[in-house]
Amino acid sequence: MDDSLSFSAVLRAIPRHLREDLQLRRYILLANLSGFGLTLMPFYVAYASHHYELTGEQVGTYLLVQIVGMVASNILWAKLVGRFGFHGVIRACIICGTLLPVLTLVLAGTPLPVFLVVFFLMGMSLS
Repeated sequence: MDDSLSFSAVLRAIPRHLREDLQLRRYILLANLSGFGLTLMPFYVAYASHHYELTGEQVGTYLLVQIVGMVASNILWAKLVGRFGFHGVIRACIICGTLLPVLTLVLAGTPLPVFLVVFFLMGMSLS
């Protein structure tokens, strides 16, 4: 027996699945928010480079802070999985992705070392 559906049948079933499956709706929301946050990341580098008139060495420092954020978050994610399961990691990722643009706006114009927090959080979001 062939259980495959036609492409049009799958498309027609999408609204029903979205209405009935809360987990699917949450997953789609998370995927879209994460994608939006990732697309903004190059603009944070461009903003910092333009606003602070960064040298190549300073850009390297910012990217190093980003890598430190990635490493630190991997340790944090492991602890979150152990304590809250993968739902805890997903919540933390949503929080990071939400805080990143807000924090960028709040810290705009602050001294250069303070703005490094944005790159640390960006590293966490990337991992």
